[in-house]
This record gives sequence, structure tokens and C-alpha cells, in this order.
Amino acid sequence: MAAATLPPQGKGQGQQGEQEKKEEEKPLDPQFVLEWLESNNILRHIFTNTHVEIIKQSVDILSFLAAHGKLKIEDLDILWEASLVRYFLSPKPPPFF
Repeated sequence: MAAATLPPQGKGQGQQGEQEKKEEEKPLDPQFVLEWLESNNILRHIFTNTHVEIIKQSVDILSFLAAHGKLKIEDLDILWEASLVRYFLSPKPPPFF
């Protein structure tokens, strides 16, 4: 009875394919991402009638825009409006100090 042999660890067909795929992937061009965010009004979508958890996860997008000098006054207006809506719709607004 012959014993089955296993391929050496780390040398399986699946792992080689994954390695080749990783080598082919290229990073996204920041300019492309910035244009996509603006052309699709992503901030308006995020901060208009969106669940609070999605808003919390959007910090990276805001940081990315700010780091590239693309966070506009209009974007800040959207953030401000969203914060006012959340504040006045909350059951018990936090006190001002």
C-alpha cells in the first residue's frame, strides 16, 4: 500500500496563484480616488440619512480628502448639517458645557 504524499507546505497550487495575483495588483492612484469620491458625491451619501456606524467608519475618507487638500467648505457644510440633524433627533441631547 503506497502512502499519499502532500505537497511541501507553502508550495501548493493555490498559494502560487495567490502570490502571482498579489504581484499583479497595483495601488490605486490617489487622484483617481479623489475624482471618484467627488463625482459620486460620496460625502453627501455618507452623511445624509445614513446609519451612525457608517458615519463613524468614514473618518478615513475625510482624512484622505483633507490630506490631499480636497476637503471643501461645502463638505464641511454637509458634516455640520448631519451633526445638527443627529443632535436634534436624538432622544436626549447632551448638555452644553
